Amino acid sequence: MLLDETANPLATAAERAQADSLALWQSLIVLPDMLNLGAAPAHIPYAAKRCGLDLAGRYRIDDGNEIAGEFLEISPIGLRVRGPESAHPGSRCAANLSFVGVVEGVVVHVSQSSFVLGVIAPQRRLRRLAKRLNWQLRRINNEDVVENRSSERIEMNCASASIETFDGQIYPCEIFDISRSGAALQLGQSALRFSIGQPVKLDGRPGRVVRYFAGGAAIKFD
Repeated sequence: MLLDETANPLATAAERAQADSLALWQSLIVLPDMLNLGAAPAHIPYAAKRCGLDLAGRYRIDDGNEIAGEFLEISPIGLRVRGPESAHPGSRCAANLSFVGVVEGVVVHVSQSSFVLGVIAPQRRLRRLAKRLNWQLRRINNEDVVENRSSERIEMNCASASIETFDGQIYPCEIFDISRSGAALQLGQSALRFSIGQPVKLDGRPGRVVRYFAGGAAIKFD
């Protein structure tokens, strides 16, 4: 459970989401050319400050089913999500972003085609999310990232993902860590289906298997 249900849990959730989302935003390394400052609907409160993410993932509203969605932007009030199921302000939401991991919180803003997930997380978790999001922002904006995995490896704490073979077979996996050049994956019994040099795609990103370890494999991105 995200919150301690006391007095007015909806107000408490909104307050926590406001504080935690702002703390996450302030932990990001946002350069001027990363900001989306173009025209935006006047009713969107975060129009002046937002960064494009363009990440795939899945989300669940309250106790509903988990469905695929797009995570379009991050702003001081949270993550903007687009998907087939919308929500009401105050709805609980849990999301799993590719290469980032699980994010939980409440819906804080709704528009016609998307909604904003206000993040609720302990400080340690916020720091971890900020580190992963910073890496993604650098990659999306084509910044130079040192190829040395020992210095640029981002621990993912087994974030969920999927790996696809050249013949279209898709297997669930978990990401131990990731860098600009590759990733270490937990594959379980599915590890037996992969071979050294085999071309694969990790959540759509092409690469090749380069080594094995117990229950998993490492891939190098093309």
